[in-house]
Amino acid sequence: MSKPVISVVVPVHNAGRTLDACVASVASQGDCVRELILVDDASTDGSAALMAGYAARYPRLRVISLKSAARGVSEARNTGICAAAGEYIAFLDDDDEYMPGAFAALLGLFDRFPGADIAVGQFRQGAYAGAEAVLDPRGAVEATLYQRPGFHESAWGKLYRRSLFDGDTLFAPGRRYEDLEQCPRIYARARAVAFTAARVYRYKPREGSFLATWSPARADALWAVDTIAGRFGGVCPGAARSRRFSAYFNLFNLAAANSNDEMVRRCWAELKKMRAAVLRDGRCRMRNRIAAALSYGGLTFTSLLSKMFR
Repeated sequence: MSKPVISVVVPVHNAGRTLDACVASVASQGDCVRELILVDDASTDGSAALMAGYAARYPRLRVISLKSAARGVSEARNTGICAAAGEYIAFLDDDDEYMPGAFAALLGLFDRFPGADIAVGQFRQGAYAGAEAVLDPRGAVEATLYQRPGFHESAWGKLYRRSLFDGDTLFAPGRRYEDLEQCPRIYARARAVAFTAARVYRYKPREGSFLATWSPARADALWAVDTIAGRFGGVCPGAARSRRFSAYFNLFNLAAANSNDEMVRRCWAELKKMRAAVLRDGRCRMRNRIAAALSYGGLTFTSLLSKMFR
């Protein structure tokens, strides 16, 4: 590597217990990292002092502070993107880590597929069983929305050419499931997207995290898939419908398990509209097609199943 080329953006909010390992995982990647940008999203737990200490020790690390009340992951990432000077951008959550050699593996994809603008690695061992591959934008969007194994929609675990980011490819402020909604938008902007089976990212689920609990903000999953359907429904209608069905059925299950009858009814109305087409679409993942078939048992039957197997 002739020069450092990667800017790593880390939104930080009250991450005092996990930040050491997070930062160390980037510092160990070698000379390919041009800068590590920590965006402090109004932390109150001492994370700011930790970050000041890192900045004194690591010359390539800088801290950007969002002084007001916490603005969320999207605005923190967008702030880091706008400040980034590298040729490539990578994202990292403050409680996760990159695997040793991760960036070398992702940069290798660009060497082997010089037309690619995004390199995608894995966060689960064996998630992607195929060989290295490069897809055109439509193929990448379809594989991701159909939820093919290894074609994940998370922002992290990937390298992006910095030139891809502008006002139409940034993350939607104030929303959860921001990466689900943004992923097909930025894939559509790329010339091509390269994929590898290599595990590059250590995702560490936390008890009590957003995805492990119920809250009204979980409804943002519906915003994400409805937005995707509006943008991509004409280009890849089956894939957009499949992803939309999956999100509505997942939230239906959560709402049923948490006795949120209003959300159950909202999801059920949309599931009934989509289920026949999902059953007919052989490209939909089997889990979605089984859910569509079970839904013909009626609302009460499906709600009971959701509560039993949650």
